[in-house]
Amino acid sequence: MRAISPTRPTGAARWPWLVTAVAILAGTSGLVVAIATAAGQPKVVGTVGRSGDLSVALGRSQWVAHDSGEAPGMPMAGMPPEGFRRLHLEVELRNEGARGRSFGPDQFELVSSTKRWSLRSSSFVTGALAPGQAMGGDLYFDVPMKATGAPLRLAWQPPGRDVLFRLDGGLSDGSGGHDGERRGK
Repeated sequence: MRAISPTRPTGAARWPWLVTAVAILAGTSGLVVAIATAAGQPKVVGTVGRSGDLSVALGRSQWVAHDSGEAPGMPMAGMPPEGFRRLHLEVELRNEGARGRSFGPDQFELVSSTKRWSLRSSSFVTGALAPGQAMGGDLYFDVPMKATGAPLRLAWQPPGRDVLFRLDGGLSDGSGGHDGERRGK
């Protein structure tokens, strides 16, 4: 008679172990894929976002009121094209690290679920922030009127992970601040 090892299952006793091992392997693989997928997705934030040592704080956001007093069909220089509205966003960049960090206005875009808009103009120029330094500036985007009711996000795309700032419900009509309340009225 042959001795049976108590640590090595035989015959039908092997199947539960095999099924358990395959289930653990599949679950672990799924978790790894989910983590890798999430790591590539932009982080969605409210008013402050970070990427490495750089942070961006979103300040006032409003639609710019353009009342030029000009005759219809005669747009004033610098106004958005007909059928567009201009969005003004105030942002502050801050270097919270121990080394200088570069940045540029080309790191910002306005996005909806289906479209992207590049900056129309900005008070930022490409440069660097020294450790502990902060800089405030303005971003302007021309957005088609038909898209101004859609949920919009400010996309900040520094080296590393992209950050999306929620603008939903925070856009005023040009007479107020980020919260949309009318000032001085």
